[in-house]
Amino acid sequence: MKQHYSRFNELIERLTTRNINTYFAIFAKNN
Repeated sequence: MKQHYSRFNELIERLTTRNINTYFAIFAKNN
C-alpha cells in the first residue's frame, strides 16, 4: 500500500510540475 501511494504521489507531483511549467510558459508569452 505504501509503495503504491508513493508511486501515485510521484505521478501527481510530475503532473503538477508539468502544469506549472505550462502555465508559466503561457504567462511569459502573454507578457
